Amino acid sequence: MRESCCTKHTERYPNGQCKPCRVEASRRYIAKKRAERGDAYPCKQCWGPIPIAPKGGNPKRVCDVCAPDDRYRMLVQRYGVDKAMFEAMYFEQDGKCAIPICTREAVSVDHDHETGRVRGLVCQGCNIALGFLESASWVADARTYLADADTPLPPGF
Repeated sequence: MRESCCTKHTERYPNGQCKPCRVEASRRYIAKKRAERGDAYPCKQCWGPIPIAPKGGNPKRVCDVCAPDDRYRMLVQRYGVDKAMFEAMYFEQDGKCAIPICTREAVSVDHDHETGRVRGLVCQGCNIALGFLESASWVADARTYLADADTPLPPGF
């Protein structure tokens, strides 16, 4: 019987090799061989070749040439915001987050989850915070947690 390959996993083949490690090793081997052969995936927009990275993993959806346009295509699909609208909002806000206290660059489209209406552009951190603040139950749980932890609540919270 072969000596086991790791101590993390309990699922094992009869030869002692653990299943998750064997599957991962197979994926890495296949990806490496494809990269050596020069295999490629097709770009989802222009159908040009996207080389497979030697490390494997998930392939890119679009090639480097189409990648900038792919972001705007996604914005139109999700929010109805095309490139011109995004750039107009970006320049109207001087490229800054719409939250007045924040000075970071605005890169995320903020929208109302109830109505789907676009409110403006915010930085990624503020976008995540707004997502939590839209949930009244999350805010109530956060207040309870802070009160129970003897931590002073931030102003206005």
